[in-house]
Amino acid sequence: MIYFIRHGETDYNKEHRYQGHLDIPLNEVGIKQAENARDELAGFVFDEIYSSPLSRAKKTAEIINEKQGAVLVLDDRLKEIYGGTSQGQRLSDWTEDEIKDLHENPKKFGAESSAALCARVEEFFKEIEDSDKNILIVAHGGVYRALYRYLNGIDEYHFEMKGIKNATAVFLK
Repeated sequence: MIYFIRHGETDYNKEHRYQGHLDIPLNEVGIKQAENARDELAGFVFDEIYSSPLSRAKKTAEIINEKQGAVLVLDDRLKEIYGGTSQGQRLSDWTEDEIKDLHENPKKFGAESSAALCARVEEFFKEIEDSDKNILIVAHGGVYRALYRYLNGIDEYHFEMKGIKNATAVFLK
């Protein structure tokens, strides 16, 4: 079985700021969310936990692993999409056209394309999807959208695609 959980809350989540590769730590709410997730997942036994190396995901994984004792593997392919110059900005201050421009013209912002995000996430997932081990992936909203797209046979990645709340776990496979 393979489960996915998004990292706990950060101050940037709370402020609706684009984090991307910025290494923003969990806030107090995020730590509590990770502890709650740890307790909710205590009935599952994970052989391996794969995590983004960004501290918000890594700390969430470490807290969950306190009751698991699983092998914890950090993988750069699980990092959030790189947002270039838009990182740290409040996307709620952007117009719909500006957000659309960011996703259609990422090079203009020095950002990673959604196609590149999907390629690295799919490469990672293809390596584990046929595993007979119980696996937990701890990562980010953009990574979840890329996995959702891949697992549901959706051709294009859309920023507005179904998301996942902080510290929410879902069964993937």
